[in-house]
Amino acid sequence: MYVAPVLDPSWKSPYDAPSSERDTREGALQRVAMRKVVVVALVAAGAGALLSFFAHWTAGIAAVMSGVAYGVLTLRSRQRQVSRQLGLAAALITRFDVGGTPQDRLRLATIAERLSASFGLDDVSCMVVRDEVPNAALVSDRRGYSLVMTSGMTSTFDLIELEGVVAHCMARQRLGYLGLTSALATTPDDASTRRIFARECPDFALRADEVGAATIRYPVGLAAALRRCASAPVHSPSYFAGEDFARERYVWFDPYIDQQQGDEGNRNLASVRAGALEEW
Repeated sequence: MYVAPVLDPSWKSPYDAPSSERDTREGALQRVAMRKVVVVALVAAGAGALLSFFAHWTAGIAAVMSGVAYGVLTLRSRQRQVSRQLGLAAALITRFDVGGTPQDRLRLATIAERLSASFGLDDVSCMVVRDEVPNAALVSDRRGYSLVMTSGMTSTFDLIELEGVVAHCMARQRLGYLGLTSALATTPDDASTRRIFARECPDFALRADEVGAATIRYPVGLAAALRRCASAPVHSPSYFAGEDFARERYVWFDPYIDQQQGDEGNRNLASVRAGALEEW
């Protein structure tokens, strides 16, 4: 007797990216800035009241005004940081010459357009840049998102591998990583940003692999792309052998492509990520 399968409506994929996961990361930097403002405002108000009572009202006013000034400077600093993050796409592109053939650019745009619907993204502009080292990055810009991919990737990776790479990049947006990775690229010496990134994004590349592969339902293609990156030679004068990449590495699909013999305990290393996908 045939029994029709019944789907469990409550079942959820363990690789889903819940909105709460994204929202927690996207607001992390703003929340830290606001906490600083609130704490300083409370301290300034308390100091102002005490000074007014025990010393002189002018000292109290000075304490309050100092707190207000600090709050304004903190919020303006955060606004400048956001502006630098939104300008990162243009900064990345200026480091390269235009690369790829018209066919390469059309193929990348076609993949991005098809996957954008799956990941709920709008206004993704694609750019192929000239560099023989295979890598890609998705960053927010003032119009939407910019997907940057090297000619070394578009010319040597096959279709399913490119699809896996683009899915990984778009999964980063779904997971709320773009703001934090861009902040780290534009303010690499900011200790507060580094602490937040370490707390919120310990296995960011591996997690984006999981969500990307689960969305396209083909982990083999993404694993193959990672294997290619893990074996790719990186030599000067490539951007990926220089200081600019060292500062901006976390926005890229393979952030450790210049460290192929890196620590195997690093779960964001391409070879480790490939092995994890191959075990699915």
